[in-house]
Amino acid sequence: MRQFDFSGKHAVITGGNSGIGNSIARILAKNGAHVHILDLVEEQGKSAIQAFEAEKYKATFHICDVSKQKNVMTVF
Repeated sequence: MRQFDFSGKHAVITGGNSGIGNSIARILAKNGAHVHILDLVEEQGKSAIQAFEAEKYKATFHICDVSKQKNVMTVF
């Protein structure tokens, strides 16, 4: 049983390649969310997505500098 149900929801996580951001992304994905990881380091982002997909979680990586609003707006 899921603790929370995020089925059909999308979650945007900044800095989700590692650390706390990755842990939060994993919890959301485990509970049904399609996770969108925004980060600067493309290689780490692709690696993180591969790990999510190996666990059958829905996840997408977007290279993005979130300190620039224009970059965030072009992602979505």
